Amino acid sequence: EGPAMAARLEAAGCPRGKIRLQPLGVEVPMRPPPRDRRVEGPVVRFCARFVEKKGVFDALDAFAASRRRHPAARMQVVGEGAPEVEERIRRRIRETDLAGAVEVLPPVPYERLPDLFAAADLFLHPSRTASDGDTEGGAPTVIPFAAAHGLPVVSTVHADIPEVVADGRSGLLVPEGDVPALAAALDRLMADPALRRRMGEAGHAHAWERFRAEYTGRVLEAHYASLPGGG
Repeated sequence: EGPAMAARLEAAGCPRGKIRLQPLGVEVPMRPPPRDRRVEGPVVRFCARFVEKKGVFDALDAFAASRRRHPAARMQVVGEGAPEVEERIRRRIRETDLAGAVEVLPPVPYERLPDLFAAADLFLHPSRTASDGDTEGGAPTVIPFAAAHGLPVVSTVHADIPEVVADGRSGLLVPEGDVPALAAALDRLMADPALRRRMGEAGHAHAWERFRAEYTGRVLEAHYASLPGGG
């Protein structure tokens, strides 16, 4: 998917000359949909499996810190995990006084994701290296999908995420596991609707250029054509 994954393949013994970069394609609308403003205050969306590398607890702790300065903010956590992890999430929400501000929702079908994104103001996905060494490898596909729908992204410098989020242009990237930096990034976007709009527009443009399925299909076709006998 990107240079970070390519480096890991090479370190595992794959010859550099046999490695090609192939971005994953996502559905990109011609223009970002309008925001669905049904609540007062910014809405943060987290959408991932509840496993350690997705950083759900970092997301909750950062939101708790930033919400002290933005009391009208809301967060929706979409996903599922082991029952004990889901209980830990609900306990963390209670412990950080987020009851009523954070809603935990089950996974939704792919076709409903655009509606979820339209009802949010920014997308939070703080991936990190898990205690057992598990990482994203490349970049979560949901990040360019969220950007394609006009959401600025707050994420981390982890695996190939810097390849899908243009730091300072389509979103904000912080060191993985750095909750204060994550909270500061949320603060910056929550406080500035114009910045959210500019970054959302830049994210859509980046997704249209780099992650539209029509483009990634042509890249894949070119890889095959470059092989002996592939022309």
